Amino acid sequence: MSYKIVLSDEFKSDLKKVIPKHFRVIVLKHISKLEFDPDKKGKPLGKNFIREFKLKKFRIYYIVSESDNEATIAAASDKKTQKNTIKKIILATQQRKSFENKNVSYIKTNAQEDRP
Repeated sequence: MSYKIVLSDEFKSDLKKVIPKHFRVIVLKHISKLEFDPDKKGKPLGKNFIREFKLKKFRIYYIVSESDNEATIAAASDKKTQKNTIKKIILATQQRKSFENKNVSYIKTNAQEDRP
């Protein structure tokens, strides 16, 4: 089974800011390998849903969605900013889930009101 690779806006920004120009092609080549079994390519970070793989001094963080067959490349960092980057990813994901839950609840409420 192949996975769709999605590059987040945060990662696209990190790619330009954090990763040197001459190294970007190598990073993107490794990311493309995530298309086939992304769970085996990187290592999980603790109990979190985030995975990472290392290339030299850089870390690439991604989230695998089995239900959507998607691997979202969330961010990139060096070792110095690793903790802050992971915190940002967790916070952004929690905010997105909260937003999605509110929308689902709103849709269900409206659907119930429409019934005779």
